[in-house]
Amino acid sequence: MLSMKQIAYPVSAFDPVRISANQSHLNLLATASVMLAVFSFTEALHLGNFLAVLMHSVIEMLKCANARFSISFTLLCILFPFLGMCTNTHALTPEEVKSWADHLSDDLKQFADSAMAFQKFKSLYDNVGYTTVDIDPAEELTKAADKFATFIKNKTELINGFTQEVIKQYEQYEKSGLATSKVNRTLQDLPPSVYIDSDKLYKYKLPSDALEYSYDLARYLLLSQSTVKIPDSLKESYQLVDAINWTSNLDDFFKKSRELQPDIRYLYFGSNLGMLRIYPGISWMKDLIGFSFDYEPRTQSWFSSQKSGTKDIIIIVDGSLSMKKNGLKMAKDVVKILLQTISSQSKINAIVSTSKVYDVKGAQMINRTIIVLTCSEDRVVPATAYTRNEVLKALLEFEAAGGSDHLAAFQVAFKMLERRKIAARGKGANCRALIIFLTDGKELDGDVRCNEGTYRYMEDNSKKFTPGPVCHYRYDELIEMVNLLKVSIAPNKVDIITFLTNDQADPSDSGEYLAGRLACENNGFVSRIVDDKDYFTQMEPYFTYLENSEDTRSTFVSSSSSSFGDQTPIIAITQQVLYGRKKSHLGVVSVDVLLENVEFWFLHTLWTDAHAFVALLTDGSALIHPLKMRSYLVQSSYTGLHSLETENGQPGEFSEVVKKLKSRSSGSVKINNNPGRTALYGSFTVLRPTTSSEYFIKRIKSTDFAIIVNVFEQTLKFRKLNEFNGTTITNYLHTLLAAKSHTETTRLVADLDPQITYHDKYANVELGLITKKHSVVAITPEGFCSMTNFNQQFSEANLEFLKIQDAINKNVLNDPSSCDILRPDARQDLKITSVFETAWFSRPADIAETVVWTYFLTVNGVMRMFPGLALHQGELASMPYQHWYQSAVLYRGFLSFVPENESPYHLEKVVTMTKALLSGDISCTEETERICTELGLMAVLAVEIKAEKFFERATASLLSAAKGQEHACGGSYTCDQSGRKVKCKTECMLIDRSAAFIMPRVFNSVFNRTERSLADKYPFILNHLISLGVFWKRKKTVFPHKCIEDTDGFNYRFAKPIMDAFIEGPIPVYDEGLHCSKESIYFADNRTRLIELGGIVTSSFVNDPCSNGQFFVTLVKDTSSYLVVLDNYEDLSDNPFNYLCRLNLEALSTHRKPTVLSIIECQESTPETLEAERFAKPCTSRTALNLMSCGYNSARSHRFESRVLIIIFVICSAFIDLQK
Repeated sequence: MLSMKQIAYPVSAFDPVRISANQSHLNLLATASVMLAVFSFTEALHLGNFLAVLMHSVIEMLKCANARFSISFTLLCILFPFLGMCTNTHALTPEEVKSWADHLSDDLKQFADSAMAFQKFKSLYDNVGYTTVDIDPAEELTKAADKFATFIKNKTELINGFTQEVIKQYEQYEKSGLATSKVNRTLQDLPPSVYIDSDKLYKYKLPSDALEYSYDLARYLLLSQSTVKIPDSLKESYQLVDAINWTSNLDDFFKKSRELQPDIRYLYFGSNLGMLRIYPGISWMKDLIGFSFDYEPRTQSWFSSQKSGTKDIIIIVDGSLSMKKNGLKMAKDVVKILLQTISSQSKINAIVSTSKVYDVKGAQMINRTIIVLTCSEDRVVPATAYTRNEVLKALLEFEAAGGSDHLAAFQVAFKMLERRKIAARGKGANCRALIIFLTDGKELDGDVRCNEGTYRYMEDNSKKFTPGPVCHYRYDELIEMVNLLKVSIAPNKVDIITFLTNDQADPSDSGEYLAGRLACENNGFVSRIVDDKDYFTQMEPYFTYLENSEDTRSTFVSSSSSSFGDQTPIIAITQQVLYGRKKSHLGVVSVDVLLENVEFWFLHTLWTDAHAFVALLTDGSALIHPLKMRSYLVQSSYTGLHSLETENGQPGEFSEVVKKLKSRSSGSVKINNNPGRTALYGSFTVLRPTTSSEYFIKRIKSTDFAIIVNVFEQTLKFRKLNEFNGTTITNYLHTLLAAKSHTETTRLVADLDPQITYHDKYANVELGLITKKHSVVAITPEGFCSMTNFNQQFSEANLEFLKIQDAINKNVLNDPSSCDILRPDARQDLKITSVFETAWFSRPADIAETVVWTYFLTVNGVMRMFPGLALHQGELASMPYQHWYQSAVLYRGFLSFVPENESPYHLEKVVTMTKALLSGDISCTEETERICTELGLMAVLAVEIKAEKFFERATASLLSAAKGQEHACGGSYTCDQSGRKVKCKTECMLIDRSAAFIMPRVFNSVFNRTERSLADKYPFILNHLISLGVFWKRKKTVFPHKCIEDTDGFNYRFAKPIMDAFIEGPIPVYDEGLHCSKESIYFADNRTRLIELGGIVTSSFVNDPCSNGQFFVTLVKDTSSYLVVLDNYEDLSDNPFNYLCRLNLEALSTHRKPTVLSIIECQESTPETLEAERFAKPCTSRTALNLMSCGYNSARSHRFESRVLIIIFVICSAFIDLQK
């Protein structure tokens, strides 16, 4: 059957020379012309197929008649044109295409081996040999869990000791009598040994060696004593001076603690007065003008969340038009502070109270009801940092308009609490509830109507419209309803706090009466917010309320970001300090460590390449995971376990692992259906099939952490590399090249080896960082004992990098198993591979001429490059997350390709070939892919080939396989398309396992730069492959980077990426935790399915508006690529009027401009979240509720006057109507 697209007929079909002068022929030609015109008008009515058949019949008849064919044969031409009976076009066969792919596979594998010397590299490790070690997963897991438990224990003991030390120093202060003495004391009276202001650290006369630079924190630290930070709003008083005085005695404890536990980053104490003492001492961060940023510890999450304890909290914000001015702005600011004070163990939700409103003519202005600000509209959800960010983002975007329905908002809030009570029944989690209500307190809103109004007929039969009444919010009814609703929860379980965001100067107009009654009759208080200058002072009753918590348990705050300017992810442990029988609140103590330090020792505790991770039980996220970017690369973000361990919900049995984590129990879960191992591919998680999969789970007692390891059949027989005792040569650290630009180090570099020179071609490259005389070595963080050592290799200024240069050539250690700058496994890799550069030097000339760069990275963090290249710090740290490395890890044992990209410093276009070295002896093929996925990773080798040379070689291989036939790749010829003679061609393409183009080039005029994927250029083919199950379509929102302000101060863009990412701008910026993001579509293959189909898919472009012909897709064996061949191909996409083709191409586009979205995914609607009822965590107890007095202005003049005005208005209206 013909289709609408087949109307582009060649002019030769109507050539008069080919038509006889016979009038009948001319009549037929006229008839054909008319039919063509009719066809163009009827195409949209789907009559085109029928007319196209008739038109083709006439054309064929003309051809046949002109050739003086018999009448009978002319009739045959009329009857069978759409079957192609008049011509016979050659077409490729599946067997021919498969033979091309096999030939290409052999050539590419041979070329790659010659270029990267893979077999020689493999022989280095094979000659050293392996020893098989039986792995007991349960035993290994216990070992890691014990180490993690020791870490928790040490920090818990430290925080308990810290608390006792604060109490001890305060007791001594009280006994001194200063606490009751009101003699005036000032900050100027305090000596520097007691008080150093963090804002003015560099103004003190300190010894020259007092400040020590920290490579981990990238700042100078004062190790001799602590410093003090005082918030701008805190007025000087003798209590403040005394607090600074007695807390200075904590310095001895600080120094001793950090000496015993060097992994500690900071120890700090936040006083209930607002003062912060921090050790080591730091200089506070400043703005561009030089003023120090303000810092109020009592509003920080580490301080307030510790005091707030575990609660169920619902925030209700008045969204009426009366809040439009300053009321809503102040409410948003208050909510931002409130969210910081809520502990991650609590559950929250937030509601905006809105309602429908009408204008004076009865027209509907706003049509909306109450708005719930989280994904869960009927329950409270875990108060993770990302849930709080979701609430804040939604509230910041809200604009006040219309009315409010406080009755409905409170009804929804109590339904949430009631559901929570039912869910927690019998589980020890029926926590105290808190409703926080933010309003201007106004009962009437005269600018809008909350009813549409009414019409009535007058005596003269005319209609008269009466506007609806102004919005009246009926606080009396609200208070009565709340008293009824809270009975279902328990009267003593719900507190209500009201923040009155009303800047009216007249107390009678403040709205305090009703808002105050609502709070004071429900164990709460009312706090008035009149301006946006000093929120802490205005919110002081709230912070006093938090002090009613008696919870003195230590709390771990994981993956939070540092508050002190370095913005490094940390694990902090905090504890509230209560003193005496009255439980007086002195403040909060906290100790934190860098998350990267925990990552270091955890990931090196288990065997190499172990798939182990640490989960946080409170929200089901991964604290540490092999696929999660390290904390030294990006700020930590919420990453659900499902998103790391499954792809598109598979394997489904992973939900059993989640259930076991939810129940806080240890054990194991075996995956029987669709077992697999996840790996990263760009920003996506891809599941590769394995023969088996079993999760072993170990919960860390008395904590919210659990350790999980996923093992496979092959990993139970771990092949450990033997000790290397062979010959080594000198290794050169990559930063030696950069050091040549320093005059004081030129001689040192020359002394190491006078052969270090610089290739002329790269002399003008930034810093002159390249040499072709030697390979150079770079060590990623995985190869060092600490992050400090990693940072030292980039410290050319003070020659710290020479320590690393010495370490990489140190072959003899007193204890080979000890960690001395380099980890033992990294040192082993250095020794084995030191001689490997000779294999690169001896490559054939024709191979060497095509190679731009060659390098490898071992799983232990050793990277060797030739030519020598000095890398940037972030670039080296992110190497395990680069495309070339991920691709080889994902398709273990297969030759993989990174599509055309730019080489370092953009010297030229390259195609990267990459392959993983595995610890097993198995040859990785399609038949053994499941086993290879389970094998241990040793290293990844890569070679960058000049793109032009790669395409030439691949094309030559395909042409050689075709043996000169007309339909070879790139061939052009005349073919028959449903009875039409047209120019056709054969096109050959190479795609990877994500359907991205490897060949042809994407940087030339034929392929637009945006056409990087089969989905962009030939969506019809990809759709067909998806329908057969050979490829899968996936969609994901990724969050690669934070936003930063652009230079113009108005636009925002992505921060400079550490790792390569496909991103665009400009885009807006939001607070921490809200990142620049983009929605991406990606594709993953199902190679097994293609094998089931015989290893090749063939079809024609049926109903494709962009193409005619047929296509073949077949795998290129032993590589992660597919050969796509288009035969008898006619391209219809160039027609500017072919709109249907354009729409089809855009439908599957893989390119999405970035947008700004919250990281949080719907807590209750995605598998990422655990319900996290926290079975082991009892609710926080509180002291007597009468500790706080609750008062409010009882004047109701504004309300009274408003009602009088309404009555007068109604009477006057009625009187006027009667007069009419």
